[in-house]
Amino acid sequence: MATLKDHQNAMVDLLANGSAIPASAARLAHALHDVLGLLLERDSGPRRHVGGFVAHTKSYVQLAADLDSVTDCLKYKQWHANELDLELDALKEAYKGLRAELANVTNQRDAYKARCESLEADAFDLEVTRAALKELQDAVALEGICSTNYYFAPATNDASKAVD
Repeated sequence: MATLKDHQNAMVDLLANGSAIPASAARLAHALHDVLGLLLERDSGPRRHVGGFVAHTKSYVQLAADLDSVTDCLKYKQWHANELDLELDALKEAYKGLRAELANVTNQRDAYKARCESLEADAFDLEVTRAALKELQDAVALEGICSTNYYFAPATNDASKAVD
C-alpha cells in the first residue's frame, strides 16, 4: 500500500506539471489526503477528544524522551547561564581596571594642567619684569641724554684731549 507521503508527492507532481485538474478536484484531493493521514496515524498512539478535535496523546516512552530532552535543554541553559556569569564577572573586572586607569589619567591631566598654569603665571611675571626693565633702561637712557652738557666736553683724565 502507498504511504501518505507517496500520495502527496503524486498530487504535487500533477499540480506542478500544469495539469488541468479543476480547483474542486484539487480540494477533494487535499481532503482525501487529510483523511488518509488521520487513518494512517490511528495506530501511532492513543487519542483523546478535546473540544471536538482529536488530540493525540503521547505514550510514556515519548513523554520520557521529551522529559530527557527538556532536562538536556535545561542543563544546556544552566551551562550557558554560568558561562554568561563568568563573562559578566570578567567584564566587571575589566571595567574596574579601566575606571582605575581613568582615575590615574585624570590625576595626571590635572597635574599637567596645574603645571601649565604655573608656567603661564611665571611667563607672565617674566614679561612684566622684562617690560619694567625696558622702562627702567629707557628712563636711564633718557636721564643720561638730559644730563649731558653739550657746551663742555666730557671730563677725561687726558689733558691732551681737552677742548679749549
